[in-house]
Amino acid sequence: SVAGTVRGPGGSVIIGAEVVLTPVRGAAAGAVVARRVFTDDEGRFRVTGLPNGRASLAVRRIGYRPATREVQVPLAEAVA
Repeated sequence: SVAGTVRGPGGSVIIGAEVVLTPVRGAAAGAVVARRVFTDDEGRFRVTGLPNGRASLAVRRIGYRPATREVQVPLAEAVA
């Protein structure tokens, strides 16, 4: 799984942000569809069911600039 907390520029948590993780080409891309979750009332999220390897993590929320980064899904947490 991939988990984290979404924070705004001032460091405050962002509630209700959309978090989308998509496997990156070469990392089982196409084998698993993107996973979408929303942050909770403390800005936290957890995405499960992703294959091992690289994934693109995109965060969006009205009123904030969208952010994207590449993350690594650990082998121990990977879904076969």
